[in-house]
Amino acid sequence: MKKMSSQISSHTIELVHKLDDMPPRKMTTILPHKDYNKKDIEDAADLLSKLLTWVPNERISCQEALKHPFFKGVKALK
Repeated sequence: MKKMSSQISSHTIELVHKLDDMPPRKMTTILPHKDYNKKDIEDAADLLSKLLTWVPNERISCQEALKHPFFKGVKALK
């Protein structure tokens, strides 16, 4: 049997399992709306949800994230 990482306790595993019981929240409801337009909030929410996808092979890659509409108009530093 493999030993668990010292960073992962049985309490951590219990808390992670409880996440399955929580309904997902829409990112647009937790992002600040006051200073941003609706399109920017929607793009940010979409990108965050893709970056925070629980299953690693379903998560957006760094390269894909940088091509996301949220970054449209951002110029790379040279």
